[in-house]
Amino acid sequence: MDLNEKIGDWLFRKRVGKDVGQGAAARAMGISRHTLINIEYGRNAVTFANVIKLMGVLGLTFSDFDEYFKEERKHYATKYAKRNVDDCG
Repeated sequence: MDLNEKIGDWLFRKRVGKDVGQGAAARAMGISRHTLINIEYGRNAVTFANVIKLMGVLGLTFSDFDEYFKEERKHYATKYAKRNVDDCG
């Protein structure tokens, strides 16, 4: 599962857990239901703006997000900490 799929899965589980329908969530976010479906399935690269919008609709905080992605964050921190900063430019 790639990162977009993981974020989409998290958003899907939170939305369903709060008993918010896809249509209602999409309307509140200002996007189509189809776009939300693609986000939840990880088919579309989720934008930061859409994550923030949906978190707002669902009453979620960054603490909720951070807790779920703690292991993912450790993985990427380790992976990219090994790179030499001079190699990036």
